[in-house]
Amino acid sequence: MSVSEIPTLKLVLVGDGGTGKTTFVKRHLTGEFEKKYVATLGVEVHPLQFHTTRGPICFNVWDTAGQE
Repeated sequence: MSVSEIPTLKLVLVGDGGTGKTTFVKRHLTGEFEKKYVATLGVEVHPLQFHTTRGPICFNVWDTAGQE
């Protein structure tokens, strides 16, 4: 399956500051857990690919700053 055929969805993470939105994204990107808190400024977008029984899927994860 080519990259252009992979279903891509937008996933927006919202919530109060310091609740773990960025940690959730980094955990899925790198497999590591970041203990120190560094506030997100604005919005960061990260593509996360997952493999399912029906094939790969990509989420463009919008990690917000918690100021919404």
